Amino acid sequence: MNTLFTRLRFLVAAALLFLTAQRLSFAGSATWDHNPSSGDWNTAANWTPQTVPNAITDIATFDASTVTNVLVDFGSNINVDSVVFDSGAPAYTITLDVSNLKLNGAGFVNNSGSLQSVVIPEESDLAGAMFFYNSATAGSVTNVSTVGGLLTFYNSSSAGSATFDLTSGSLQGTLDFWDESTAGDATINASANSVISFFDSSTGGNATLNLSTAAFVSFAGSNNAEHMIGTCIGGNQVFPSQIDFEGFSSAGEGTFTTIGGSASGEQGSFILFDNTATADNATFVINGGMGAGLTGTFLYFIDTTTAAAANITANGGVDGSDGGVISFEDKSKGGTCSITLSGNAELDISMHNARG
Repeated sequence: MNTLFTRLRFLVAAALLFLTAQRLSFAGSATWDHNPSSGDWNTAANWTPQTVPNAITDIATFDASTVTNVLVDFGSNINVDSVVFDSGAPAYTITLDVSNLKLNGAGFVNNSGSLQSVVIPEESDLAGAMFFYNSATAGSVTNVSTVGGLLTFYNSSSAGSATFDLTSGSLQGTLDFWDESTAGDATINASANSVISFFDSSTGGNATLNLSTAAFVSFAGSNNAEHMIGTCIGGNQVFPSQIDFEGFSSAGEGTFTTIGGSASGEQGSFILFDNTATADNATFVINGGMGAGLTGTFLYFIDTTTAAAANITANGGVDGSDGGVISFEDKSKGGTCSITLSGNAELDISMHNARG
């Protein structure tokens, strides 16, 4: 009996040791092989040492390789400190197949000079996500594209100088900034009902923002657009492209341009200030329609918002199309802003009910 018990205890201990060894073999910093057997991130044999980077202190390194299309499998949840592209790395494409990639340390570090890409596709009404924590950055010479995926920055993380291309399928392409994160020096291109949101004390940094076909941006906290350059182009047949400043948000010293409709039935884009938001020292160019019979664009101040010391220009439409419109409503204030009108552009105070 004792002998049987001892044998069983040995077998259980051996099994636990085996399972522990297996678990350890699948976590740790590693470098992608020069000749991997496949493009599967989750295959330990594709890495040296043979371990899959998947812990918040792990570093996944990519150098020269014959396989540069890397797939993070369906349903995976990868946690790493950073993804590093060494000087010898060619252009890689990392695809998140309805999976999550979380960066907790340095984020993306590109020492290669090659364009590195992350793709987040939509599949059967599902899509993956990428999260940046702590001071992680999207780095430089990095392109992130998503159809219906989610990109989120937390803490003091940064979009770096990466390029983001957002569009929507059956799901909305979404980019969120929380806490004290920043859009940095990124270029953000959003279309097809994609949504970009700034919450808490997040900032626009020096980012370049390009919106088209009913994309939407919201500053909805005590955040500041800082020196962002934003262009808002038309919309679709149902919705305009739109930038909202809400809560205690500020347009900072940003530069924002709205472009009118360029096709029949297309909505003109607009910028809205709501709640107690301020235009601060920003510059706005509000344009008219792009051709006869087409819709112009709008800049609205409502509630108790203020144009502050902004520099605002509204231009007339092309070939008799609607001009740009600046509207002050409710108890909004003009502050010490500068307003310039040309052509058939309008300043509308018909809905204003208090001195500005």
